[in-house]
Order: sequence, then structure tokens, then C-alpha cells
Amino acid sequence: MKNDRKTKNELIEELKSVRRKVKKMETLREKYKHTQQDITEGKHLQEESSTSEEYYRSAFETSHDGLLLVHRSQGDILHSNAYAQELLGYSNEEFSKNKLWGIGVVKDDKDFQEALSRLEKDGVVYYNNISVKNKAGLIVDTEVILVDKVKFIQCNIRDNTERKRAEEALKKSEEKYRSIFENVQDVYYETLFDGTILEVSPSIEIMSEGQYKRADLIGRSIYELYPDVKDRDTILEAMKNKDDVSDFEILLKNRDGSFIPCSISSKMIFNAEGQPKKIIGSLHNISERKRVEEALRESELRFRSLYENTTIGLYRTTPDGNILLANPALITMLGYTSFQKLAERNLEKEDFELSSQRKEFLEKIEREGEVRGYDSKWIRQDGKVIFVLESARAIRDFQGKTLYYDGTVEDMTERRKMEEGLRQVQKLEGLGTLAGGIAHDFNNILGIILAFVISIKRFKDDTKKLDLAVDTIVKAVERGKTLVQQILTFARKTETSFGAVNVNDVVIEIMTMILETFPKTLTYSQNFDKAIPFINADRSQLYQVLLNLCVNARDAMPIGGVLTINTRMVSVARLRTQHPDATASSYVCIEVIDTGEGMTEEIRKRIFEPFFTTKGIGKGTGLGLSVVFGVVQTHKGFIDVTSKLGKGTTFRLYLPVSQVVEPIIEKEEETLEEIPGGTETLLVIEDEEMLLMSLQMVLIEKGYNVLSAGDGLTALKIYQEKKNDIALVLTDLGLPNMTGLEVCQRIKAIKPNEHFILATGYLDPEMKSEFLKAGIEHFLYKPYNLTKVLKEIREVLDKK
Repeated sequence: MKNDRKTKNELIEELKSVRRKVKKMETLREKYKHTQQDITEGKHLQEESSTSEEYYRSAFETSHDGLLLVHRSQGDILHSNAYAQELLGYSNEEFSKNKLWGIGVVKDDKDFQEALSRLEKDGVVYYNNISVKNKAGLIVDTEVILVDKVKFIQCNIRDNTERKRAEEALKKSEEKYRSIFENVQDVYYETLFDGTILEVSPSIEIMSEGQYKRADLIGRSIYELYPDVKDRDTILEAMKNKDDVSDFEILLKNRDGSFIPCSISSKMIFNAEGQPKKIIGSLHNISERKRVEEALRESELRFRSLYENTTIGLYRTTPDGNILLANPALITMLGYTSFQKLAERNLEKEDFELSSQRKEFLEKIEREGEVRGYDSKWIRQDGKVIFVLESARAIRDFQGKTLYYDGTVEDMTERRKMEEGLRQVQKLEGLGTLAGGIAHDFNNILGIILAFVISIKRFKDDTKKLDLAVDTIVKAVERGKTLVQQILTFARKTETSFGAVNVNDVVIEIMTMILETFPKTLTYSQNFDKAIPFINADRSQLYQVLLNLCVNARDAMPIGGVLTINTRMVSVARLRTQHPDATASSYVCIEVIDTGEGMTEEIRKRIFEPFFTTKGIGKGTGLGLSVVFGVVQTHKGFIDVTSKLGKGTTFRLYLPVSQVVEPIIEKEEETLEEIPGGTETLLVIEDEEMLLMSLQMVLIEKGYNVLSAGDGLTALKIYQEKKNDIALVLTDLGLPNMTGLEVCQRIKAIKPNEHFILATGYLDPEMKSEFLKAGIEHFLYKPYNLTKVLKEIREVLDKK
């Protein structure tokens, strides 16, 4: 019932039209009564009156406004339509018992009489925003029209509630829009298609920093503000094609000639005929964004420069080993010409690094999220091994899944060589320190041998005494051999070789040596935990560390004292209180304790500095404890020092127990009789005559045909004559006139597939690398162990 309502003016005009028709009908009726002359005209008027009444009754009952018929003079409500009954809640009978002022259309009878006067004059009285009471006593906001119908008054009541609600909502919406329009930071505008500005938000004053006023721009062309004509043409062309423009970047020209970077969004509004009506749009100041973008570009350039020019390798890899990024330093470090070549390799599928190292690295980074200072060996494209120090962190998604690893790699190869050089210098210092004791021990051994050799002549008729003399000589020789082997093991410059080491065994070896060589004014104590497990260590380096500490302890007790070495297990929980970086499950602790002079706190803080020493000139290089510290770090361990002046010093080494280390079980060495011989011809080159004779005797005894030479030139002459018969060449490295290596190279030139065994008392890694390149793959260490000599010869010959 509330749809399709007529406007107020339309309703008034319609009521006036009806009023005119009614008056005309009354006039005709009066004329009919007085004349009654023209029957035909009377019938016509009667029909017209009937039709008008039916029309009025239909309009009355179906009107979308509430209609009341009111007595002209008394104000009684005579009749009501359905909508009036619905609107105010009265029935037609209830309306009939009421007056017009009873429902609040007018205040009282006096107010009604005033309304009648206005009706007599104008025919219509209009009330806006009249509060009418419904049956329940509630107020209904309405507008009311009183229409003079001659015999009665028609009261039209229209409910204004929805209209007022809509007007209020519209008002609030307009206020909100106006507030946004006037206070928003972006500039909103409306223009004609030709660019004439119809409206622009006050924010233009803020964007232009006061150079443009809103009132100044209205009526001007917005295209005057575009310095680039191409921008204007691009925007117009898009909107002609009925395409909206979104976030199109332009420069807005300010009054002072400066430019404001903006992004523009605009839309064409078309009329009903599809013709352009106006353009609405907004301008967003992107100056700050441009500054941020520029700062980001500069930051990226700085990062790119750092990435490209740093000497440290940078990488990004996936957990399964694919190389995603590598900077030039890393590409060069690994011997590649381009990233594409490097990216063809996979860390998991190729021999890029030792599988055990890779496994340990992955376990640690997945467990802890990062790895710092991880030592490992990598293999370059040319096959050379380099030592690297690697740090990396795992980059994970929000679910904790590892996406990739970002890391840095520092080539430590040269540094390792320098550290090895320092260790070697310090080894020689240690040997010099022990030289007096070693010389004393050797003199004793030689004295025993000489005494019993002389005694053999006297005991030749006494079998028991003769056997005793021979056994004593053999024991003395073995003792000398052991001492020489210890010196060679300690002094030899060898590759770092990690393996299963029993710490107690190394400590016992050290104790054995220092008991023979240290002053008799010292006493010794030891307490070993017999249950400690094997550790993953370089035996030679560990030996050197302990010897250095023992030598320092000896020097700290010049007038005597007690030197104690203890071994025990330490839990990681306990160790972390002092060393939070401890990660292994458990550690072996080695304590070296002296009761000597001790140190001040100032000295204690500096003892690990290279070349720092408190000893006099010629009594030390200051490298010993520096080497100790480096070796402990290489083994991923920790070292603590406590000392009190006049009370002594305690060094505690903590070395991690590796769960993957398995002890090496050495097979029982075979005897000479158990090793098979052969009938092949061997060329043996040795410049020490007695050693050459001993080798010949053993080899001939085993059935070999032996050709011998005491120098390289003689050996080459023999080889030229017998090259087709010789099956193997065994040569000492240190020969007169020509080295063993040169002999091998000359023989290789004659017969490239010849087999060699090179004997030497010392072989550093660089020399070994040169020998391998020359095709020499088999080595023996002097002094000769005849069992090992026979075994090595047989193994080489059997591989032919």
C-alpha cells in the first residue's frame, strides 16, 4: 500500500481538479432542479454525476494516503479509507466517534475554524510535520492536506516516518561524505571531459604545501597540472574506451615549478545516451613511497656490491643439496668459471665434501637452526681440497619447514698452512727442549748395547749368558726404536688425520717419555678414568698439546714439584655453565696440574696469544700455548686455565665424545716367516750400506732376485741394462747426487708403467702430493720394519 505514492504537488492538483468537477456537478444539479426543461441534458448530468462519484469513491478507497471525510462545520469524522485505518489503528466506526482535533490534526475547535477560513479562501490547507496520535497513543510523523469538498472536508494523511528516516540517512551520508571529502589526505576531484575542474577536495592544499587553493582550481583545466602531455593522452584514451585508470603514476606540477609524484585513479561517467558526462578521480601523493623505493634501490645496490665484491663466499642452497645462489667469491674459491657450472653440482649427490661432514652439518642446522664456524673440507672443480669455515642458518616457513640455507664460507686453507707452520716450529722447539733428555736416554741405550756386545765374546761358551746378552741387546734396540718412532711421530709434518683415539693411551705415552727425559727432581701423579670412550681426534696433535702443557709445567717447577695428569668424563649440562656453546652429549676432560710458580691474572689472560712468553731470551718462542689453543679449537673443544701465584696452575681440556667414532682395532702383526716371498727381480736403492745388506739378506731369503745400488746414477745404469727383468723398484728418498724422486722420474721416462716403493724417514703432505702426481703411490717409513717391507712388496707385485 506504500508503493507508487504521488508527490505532494500532484496530490494537491488532483484534489483541486476533483473539487472543480464536484462544483460543476452541483451547479448542473441546481440548474436541473430549477428548469427541468431539458430532459436529455438532465440525464446527461445524472450520468456524469454518477461516474464522478464512482471515480471519487474508487480513488478514496484505493489511495496510498490515509483519507478522512470530515463534517464541514462540526469537525466530525464521517468516513475513513482502509489506509487511514491501518495507519492510525482505528476502525471506521471508531473514527466516526471522533473529531478531527481528537486525533491531533488540529489543536481544537478554534484551530479547526481557522482552517475552515483558510479553506474558504484557498480551497486547500497544508500541514507539514504534524504529529498525529494513533489508537495506541503513539506519535506518527505525518504531513496533512485539508481539501474543501463543499459539502465536507477531505483530510489527506501521509506517513512521513520512512521519508524522514531516508532524509536523515541521506543527511548523515552527505555529512560523512563531506567530512571525508574535506579531510581525506588523497585529492578527490570531478571534471568535465575537457578537463574543467568542477570540484576538488581541500586536501589539494596539503598535497601542494599551500601552493594551490581549492577555490583557485575550480573552473581551471586539470590538464594544466600535467607537465607530461603523454600522461594526459594515456588517461583520456583509456577513458574513451570506457576503461578505468587505476594507480597510474604521473608528476603533478606545482606552482613553483617543482613536481609531486602522484598515482592517479579516474573513471568516466557517461549519460543515458552513452556520451561522456564527467570524470571523477583521485590523486595519491607517492613522494614517501618513491623515497622508500629509492632508499631500497640504494640498499640493494650496496648489498649487490657487497655480494659481488666481498672475499667471503656467500650461498643459498636447498636442504636436498641444490645450489640456488653463489657469489663470485665462492665461485672462484671452488674453481668454477660461472655460477651455471657450479649450480650443476649437488651437495648431496656428488663428492663435494665428505658425506660424514655433510650429515653432521645437516643434523646440527636442522636441530639448532644455525651453524657457526663449522670446519670442513671441500673439493674444488680441479680436485684440490680446501679447508673452509662455514656459518649458515635455516630459513623456514610459518609451519617450520626448511625452505633453504643461507650461509657464508671462508677459505681457511692458507691460514691452516700458517697454523701448521707454527705448530711445526713449536714441535721443533719442543724437541730442542727434550734434546738433553733424549740424548741421555740414547746414550744409555747405546751403552747397554756396547756393553753386551763386548760381553758376547766372553759368553760364547755359556749358552744361557749368551742368550741373555742377545735378548738384552734386542730389548735395548726396541727401546731405541720406540724412542725414535715417538720423535718422528711428533716431529713429522703430516696431514691432519682424525680418527678414533683413546686419550688414556696418549697420556701413557707422554708419561713414558717425560719419565725418561724430565728432571728427577719432579714427581708424578696420575688418575685415569678407565671407562672413558674414544674421541675423534688427530693423535699427533693431541700428543703435541699434552707435551706442550707438560713442558710448561716442568719449566714452572725449576726446583721440583708434582706434575699430575688426570682424565675423566664431564656432562654437557655441567660444561655449559662455563661454555654455553657446548653441543656434544658429553666431553672427556684432561687435567694437567703443576705445583709450580703460578701466574698473575694479567698474565693468565694473555697466555694464548702467539709469541707471548714470560721465559727469558732463547728459552721459548711463545708459540706453545697458542698451538694448544688452536688444536683444541680444531677439535671443537674448550680449554680452561686456573692459576694462583706461588700455588701452581691447572689446565683443563674438554674434548667432545663423538658417537660415530669407532675404535681402530689393529691386527696382530705377521711374522717374517708368515709373509710369502717370490721369485721376481727387485731393484733396491739404499745409500746406507748396512741397511742395504740387511734388506738384501731378507729379500734373498724370501726367494727374490735382488739387484742393488748405493746411489741414483748406478741405479739408472742397472735399470737400463735390466729393465725388462725388473718387476719393482724400492728406493730411499735421500740418495747422494740424485734424489729418489728424480730416479723414479727418470725411470718413468724409460718405462711409464714401472712400479715403485719410496722409503723415507719424513714425508710432509705437499711432498706426498708431488709424488702422487709423479705416479708414486706406495711409501715406507724408516727405520725399516722388515715385516712391513716384505708385506708392501708382495701387495704391490700382486696388483700388477
